[in-house]
Amino acid sequence: MDKYKELKEPCKSALKYGYCLGCQALESKYFKEPKQCPNLINEGEQIKWNI
Repeated sequence: MDKYKELKEPCKSALKYGYCLGCQALESKYFKEPKQCPNLINEGEQIKWNI
């Protein structure tokens, strides 16, 4: 049995394509993906960090 469930969007793609390096929330096995990542802003084709 896996300790963590499979990630869903938007986290799955963001991690896969390197837009996200992960966050502290991913440590929790009860992590639930947000509808929109608070650390990324998608402006068309450009991804900009919101830090």
